[in-house]
Amino acid sequence: MVGSGTTLDKCINETILRQYLDGTLDDTGAGVLEEHVQECEGCRGLMVSLMDSCAQPMWLSMVGQSTTSGASNLSVSDRTGRVSGTDQRTLRASGDRLHQDGRVPLLSGFAPIRRLGSGSTGDVWEVLDVLLDRAVAVKMLRHASPTAADVQRLMNEAQALGRLKHPGIVRILEVSTRDRPAIIMDLVRGTSLAEYLSGRAIGDREAARLVAELADAIHHAHLHEVIHRDLKPSNILLQPRAESRLAEKLSDQPLSAYRPMISDFGTARLADASGITFQGQMLGTPAYMAPEQIEGNPSLITPAVDIYSLGVILYELLTGRPPYVTTSAAATLQLVRQSQPLAPRELQPLISRDLENICLKCLSREVRDRYVTAESLRDDLLSFLDGRPVTARPLSATGRLFRWGRRNRSLALSLVLVLVLLLGISLQSILFGYRQRGLVFEAQKAEKSALAAEQFAKVAEVKALQSSVQLREQLLKTMRSMDEMVELFGGLDAHDQTVSDPVRLSFFAMAVQAYEDYLAFSSSRGKRDPADVKVVMRVCWLRERLRPGSADESDLAWVNEVMTHRAESQDLEESLDLEARHEEVRAMHAAATGRHLEAAESWHRVVNLIKCLAELKQPSQVELHRHYRLMAAILMNCASQQLAADDFAKAADAAGQAIRIISEIPRDDPEWAVDVVRRLEYSIPLAQLLYGAGQRSRAVATIDRSLALYADTQFVDPRLQATAGGLQQRLQRLRAEVTGEAGGAFP
Repeated sequence: MVGSGTTLDKCINETILRQYLDGTLDDTGAGVLEEHVQECEGCRGLMVSLMDSCAQPMWLSMVGQSTTSGASNLSVSDRTGRVSGTDQRTLRASGDRLHQDGRVPLLSGFAPIRRLGSGSTGDVWEVLDVLLDRAVAVKMLRHASPTAADVQRLMNEAQALGRLKHPGIVRILEVSTRDRPAIIMDLVRGTSLAEYLSGRAIGDREAARLVAELADAIHHAHLHEVIHRDLKPSNILLQPRAESRLAEKLSDQPLSAYRPMISDFGTARLADASGITFQGQMLGTPAYMAPEQIEGNPSLITPAVDIYSLGVILYELLTGRPPYVTTSAAATLQLVRQSQPLAPRELQPLISRDLENICLKCLSREVRDRYVTAESLRDDLLSFLDGRPVTARPLSATGRLFRWGRRNRSLALSLVLVLVLLLGISLQSILFGYRQRGLVFEAQKAEKSALAAEQFAKVAEVKALQSSVQLREQLLKTMRSMDEMVELFGGLDAHDQTVSDPVRLSFFAMAVQAYEDYLAFSSSRGKRDPADVKVVMRVCWLRERLRPGSADESDLAWVNEVMTHRAESQDLEESLDLEARHEEVRAMHAAATGRHLEAAESWHRVVNLIKCLAELKQPSQVELHRHYRLMAAILMNCASQQLAADDFAKAADAAGQAIRIISEIPRDDPEWAVDVVRRLEYSIPLAQLLYGAGQRSRAVATIDRSLALYADTQFVDPRLQATAGGLQQRLQRLRAEVTGEAGGAFP
């Protein structure tokens, strides 16, 4: 209290300054105050902020509100002029300078502590509520004369927060109308999820638990007809739970030690409000936006956009990066609109398949393929945490085929025409079969006839035999065409043993049926013809590609017997090719049934046979490079089988051979960028094997060569760039682990 004979040794509080400006402070106290304010720059700035609150702010007229003027009978200008020669202009200049420094209250009754963040139109401050003596957060527009759209957006956020009361959503305390538009909210004593992650992945269970809490909060918002539209890690604050304490370093505590709280509803849409989003206007952050959000059509904005964003957050928690990583927002938007993201397990193979299915269901490009509500997403995540079955499943082959067809209509139409052609050939074969049976029947009837009909029966039998030969020749021609298409769709691509492409999956299943139909006809007269060994081998190969370990054991035994006793072919190239296919089938089946050393030996034999074929055929440059890629992929399969058998030295040797072979392909090859990605991918297990064997320097050298290769390569395809970037990050983390520059478990 300022009284007679008082000298001030500390700053004046707001209440006494208001009394001074209102004219209710006695003359003695006013004199002491004026003397102090002349010397104290902070109190002069505080006086300026209180002077400004005496006039009606311009923004109130924009939202249809009004305030009562705070001017007293005594002019504020006159009263400030009494501060020992300090005029109003000097006070305002001082106040503006202190506002920029953050040393005066941004709103009446609130003293600033620090700026928490800034956006395009406003700032968020940690302030002290002077009256209640508590720290709160204030979100306010930066400019004293904001646009109507900025004011409406802030009021829209206030209305959205006002509807919501959930422990996972930052609570609104009040809306200020005293100085400039502002929302006063609870202060979250933590940091953002983006800062916590800093580009690193976390465990499956922590990721599932955090997204389940977020889904529960978003479901609450959706029940109150609020759609956030901009969910991302930087808008999720981490509040330390009651039982935990803040560590000196953020990453010292697990993510479960924090409660996630959703903030920044500035772009939220209220279902019962007209809003301020117009046709063609896009709100959100590109990497976290749903495909339909990119269209800028307000009618397409549904709760599904928030479910998609939760899927992106889950993806980033599991892999350490968003689904689409590009150098520009435009490129990101194009990828979101036109492509499917890489499956999380392609970047982090140890991720649970159930959790990957949940994540990919959220990220479905079609709204109808996502979770219907955030509640159903939360329930699936809780089922995963409890070890119960989840509802998310990978798309069936038919579902993937139809989805692919919708995106690639022209190519799908071409494939349908091919299938129709194949069905026509099959129908022709059936008709031939019926014709044959009819002729045989006629022959049997003729045998019961008199001697006069005996000659007719012989003629009919000859015709039936001719038809059978013609049918066999027709079927063999069909099988050769089928072989060419199987090679076109899959070939001897031993590296990709699990078929994931929906078109190849459907075609291979159809091919198996066609081959088996042919074998059924061929063996209808008794034993199988050894000449059909290539067809039987192809059936076994396709079955292993469709589902490892599913090849028929009797078929495999018959093929082994034929291959053991068959005479050497006149055509050496054909003989080597058949032997390579035989060893490949044996390797695939042995790997699927746990006989890893046997599988590795078969893969080695396949590599040697391919080398012999290449030397025999004297292929073109393009064919030679294809042989290199094939041998490198097979050697990596060999390495994986030797690793499964705990033979680390041989596994490292096979992986090293794979990299050396694929390195033989020159830079001017059209598939150079794809080969670089292969070399980056192969380098990771090789470095891990070398490090595990105690050869740290060789492991570091392998990683450094791969990182230098990545830096020296320019990728034109954005999807290829994203894949290479993910591999580069894994190599950098692996190098840090090998050299001891980072803590944590070995990846």
